[in-house]
Parts: sequence; structure tokens; C-alpha cells
Amino acid sequence: MKVSLQCVSTLRSFVAQDDDALAFLTKNDGKFVTAELKAQRSPEHNRMFWAVATRAHFNLPERFRRWQTAHDMVKGLQLAFGITDQVLKPVKGGGMEVHEQPRSLDFGNMDQQEFNDVSSVLFKGMAHCLGVTVDELLGEN
Repeated sequence: MKVSLQCVSTLRSFVAQDDDALAFLTKNDGKFVTAELKAQRSPEHNRMFWAVATRAHFNLPERFRRWQTAHDMVKGLQLAFGITDQVLKPVKGGGMEVHEQPRSLDFGNMDQQEFNDVSSVLFKGMAHCLGVTVDELLGEN
């Protein structure tokens, strides 16, 4: 959700979470700005996601061993499910081509709701590769 806000540091309307945010608020004191509100990511959910991904990767059947790490597996599943961003890359001889690359799962690039949606799809992909249900993958059965 994008909203318009006025930076008013004297009223302490905003609390800076880091030096970059503090510099932004100081520089824009009194100005109107547009901000995108994002739900804060849960470190616990992030740790659980990567623990499940690591366990899933360890137990992959031989036909999926092209993925050397859990990170490779997640990126491969992202490509398979279209969880990608389009980027321009130069081509030999000049010009540019559009390429699909897996979206960043970084805390700063994805809010909690979006991460929930993405991790749900990726859990389905991991479960499919292992031949189990999502509940079995997550140890809920």
C-alpha cells in the first residue's frame, strides 16, 4: 500500500529504524513524501523456511540433484513457478535482452504477506519434488 506522508521530525511522527532512514527523515523534514508500507518480516518464519528447504534439499531424489544447495533448489523452484523479476542483460554484439531471474527473498525486498505467499508456493514445489504432501514436508502429519 502506498501512502502520502509529511515528514515532521519535531513531532516524532516517524521513528527511523536505521541510519539511512534517519538521513531520509532529516533531509525531508517538512516535505511531503510517498512511502510504501510493508508488514515487517518474521525472522522465525524466515528461519523455518530455510530449515525446511535445507531438509528438503538433503532428501531430494537423484533426479533433482542438479541443485547443489538448498539455495539453488529454491531459486530453481522460483523459476519454475514464475516467481521472477525481468531484468535487461547485454547481449554479445550489442543490444539488450529481457531475462527472467528469481526474485530476491531478502527482508528489504519482500514484506511478510508476500513472503508467506511465496513460501507457500515453494513448499508445494518442494513437497512435489519429494513425493510428499505439504503437511508431511512441514512435519504436521
